[in-house]
Amino acid sequence: MSVVLSPSLSDRPSLAFARSLAIGTALAGLAAATDFFYGNRPWSQHIPGLLLVGNVLASAVWGADRLSLSALGPMLRKPSSPLGYAARLPFWYFSGAIGAVSGLLIAKRWNLLTVFDIPVKNLFSLGGKVGIGVGITMHLLGFFYRFMRRDPRRTT
Repeated sequence: MSVVLSPSLSDRPSLAFARSLAIGTALAGLAAATDFFYGNRPWSQHIPGLLLVGNVLASAVWGADRLSLSALGPMLRKPSSPLGYAARLPFWYFSGAIGAVSGLLIAKRWNLLTVFDIPVKNLFSLGGKVGIGVGITMHLLGFFYRFMRRDPRRTT
């Protein structure tokens, strides 16, 4: 059961990259939709910058998940237990925050996105909360992917 619950234990890099790309694109779509609904006028010009920020954030969370698994995994008996997931939360938070802020700074530097929120404390906090959501989503997607691929005749 523990191998099924944690997609990070046996992730292939191509599958993890595709999942990070899908999650990052979904984050960019959500951000573009909120820009549109709140009436920000040049929202269609921000799509490349939002894609960059979303994919940097999702990739950072995946990297932090791998780091937490390799650093904390040997110390835990079952890395996919509730304690193992609780130990990953700080990694997800800080990687999401760092990924969001670094993605925003890169997008601002390349003139893909206009950012006015200086100091970045609020963006850092929001990125951390989104990073936790991305980490949970990443593991739920991995769980459902493995659940759908299982053999229904297998009982263990």
